[in-house]
Amino acid sequence: AELRAMVAHDLEHEKEHAIEQAKESQIVKALQEQTQFDLPTQLLRNETRRALGELVQRNRQRGVPDEMLKSKEKELVEGAGSLAAHRLKTNFILHRIAEAEKIQVAPEEVEERIRNQAAQYNVSLEKMRKEIDEHGGINGVVEEILLGKTIDFLKANVSVKTEAAEQRKP
Repeated sequence: AELRAMVAHDLEHEKEHAIEQAKESQIVKALQEQTQFDLPTQLLRNETRRALGELVQRNRQRGVPDEMLKSKEKELVEGAGSLAAHRLKTNFILHRIAEAEKIQVAPEEVEERIRNQAAQYNVSLEKMRKEIDEHGGINGVVEEILLGKTIDFLKANVSVKTEAAEQRKP
């Protein structure tokens, strides 16, 4: 009976998570469709490079051989380009909303995020800080929190149709 309750709780949690993800996707999609602007070329180039690196790394972790990655280079570059454009545009839009709504990140929130990440990866706080400094610094953490808070603000303040998530019920 206890196992059954745990499984039911997990399924309910997964369903809620799927609904939240669907809301976020709908919000981002609507913002993307309603907002048109050109992205700065250099930023797009840099983000494409970063996205390509992530795609290559993810595929290597999945065991895809380098020869296959080379043969799919054109598709990977195109995929990275569209991912980068989507990411940049979304971030620009969310930053403008955060600015307009005066959404800010408090130092305590940054500290809490770093503590949580240290606990999640089972490393010391000092080691986590060093890791963060090596990978984009504290600004990356602030950016993550700001964008997350802006998405949360939007989820709380816009009406979203959850039909897609409801249809996926098991």
